[in-house]
Amino acid sequence: MATSLVQLLQNYKVVIPIIQRDYAQGRRYGNVPEIRDRFVNKLLDAFKPETEVLELDFIYGFLNKKEKDQQLPIFTPLDGQQRLTTLFLLHWFVSYKEGKLDETKDLLLNFSYETRHSSRVFCEKIVTEKIIISTASSNTKTTNSIGEHIENQYWFFSGWKNDPTISSMLTMLNTIEEKLNTEHTASMYVNLWSSDSKLVFHQLDMSKLNLPDELYIKMNSRGKPLTNFEYFKSQFSEIIPTERRQEFNEKIDKDWYDLFWRQLSKLQNKEGYNIKDIAKFVDESFLRFFQYITDVLIARNQPDLERPVGIDQFSFYKIVYSDPQLLNGMFAVFDSIKNIVVHYFAFHFIV
Repeated sequence: MATSLVQLLQNYKVVIPIIQRDYAQGRRYGNVPEIRDRFVNKLLDAFKPETEVLELDFIYGFLNKKEKDQQLPIFTPLDGQQRLTTLFLLHWFVSYKEGKLDETKDLLLNFSYETRHSSRVFCEKIVTEKIIISTASSNTKTTNSIGEHIENQYWFFSGWKNDPTISSMLTMLNTIEEKLNTEHTASMYVNLWSSDSKLVFHQLDMSKLNLPDELYIKMNSRGKPLTNFEYFKSQFSEIIPTERRQEFNEKIDKDWYDLFWRQLSKLQNKEGYNIKDIAKFVDESFLRFFQYITDVLIARNQPDLERPVGIDQFSFYKIVYSDPQLLNGMFAVFDSIKNIVVHYFAFHFIV
């Protein structure tokens, strides 16, 4: 049975998992712009009176059971991330143009990204924050694009421009804006948020097929492989005690990672630094620092501990951080550094 994005978000919280690649339909190189133009045209043409419902094939994914503190179960897309993200952006843009975000934000917030903390926060901000058009930009001869307006908001971090998913989202929004006749957004809004949407797909819950977890990685191999940092996050959280996993996942995605991003992103345009991919640079810097902290903790607390021959890095981490003292020490180091930096900047801002 075909379903729409609105129907999907009414029943599930859709989370693009960390193992997925970045959003790619907004890339500006190769044949992507041509593909993007054709896809957006196809989506918008579906709203012409004489056009039939547009079916966007299958969206494969896994359905996770609802936890105690969750209002909805989580649907994790395995295949279809790109189409779902573009549909999310189209629904957001039409709601924004019609001034209906207050009415639609609760459902739009059920769409989220886990690939990067910045991507997840961006998806939340465009839904919950108002897009304020400054008087200066509205008086210029050339009208700013929706992407430029978003970049000018007080909540938009300049470093987000280096997040490939956010950059692609802004490009896609600009394309939608360019091609969409704003006179038609009212009728589009009514259709998109009704039970008779002209944009539908077929949702397939793969958890019912009893397929092995390894299939997830194999099927995703068409996209970008996991970075070392993404692999580290997914693996390390599995080797520490269950009661510390949520804390680790939240801190590495937010407080700890933001600390590195905030400091290292300043180096991108400095003389003497040739940083082509700031996200990769930050990821690798974090991993090197984590290894350094691990070495220091071992030297201070278990100087006789050596990595056994023939075991991989994570097997060794499992040995190291099975010691509660070392695990607590690792958390304490990163928390302390974060607090020091926060207080430092607060002091200099006040002074």
